[in-house]
Amino acid sequence: MAISRREILKLGVSYGTGAINFGNDSVAYDRELRKFTNNEAYAAFKAALVPQGEGDEATVDMAAAAEAGRAFQSLCGNLAISGLYMKMSDILAQLDEECLPAVAELDDLEADYQALVSYLKSA
Repeated sequence: MAISRREILKLGVSYGTGAINFGNDSVAYDRELRKFTNNEAYAAFKAALVPQGEGDEATVDMAAAAEAGRAFQSLCGNLAISGLYMKMSDILAQLDEECLPAVAELDDLEADYQALVSYLKSA
């Protein structure tokens, strides 16, 4: 099934910008969007947010989480996945201030990510 520009726009993807990023080649852009479903950048970001250590000593390496988050945000930027890119901007600002993002923000990011991945796998 082809990627519907109307449907992908609803999921926060700026299809026109993405195609421009790939030399106005929509076939190449579609191929790269489909690869997004197998990219490990989001999984690495989530893993970086898991506290390390035990009990009260468990901490999150904010620098590692920010680095992994920037890698995911960069991927979203390259693919013109504007919705996720903007959500990551807010999350990264908090990580830069050595604060963990709110669970609601991370849940919202997860829901949008999963919706996009689900659509791309079915398209």
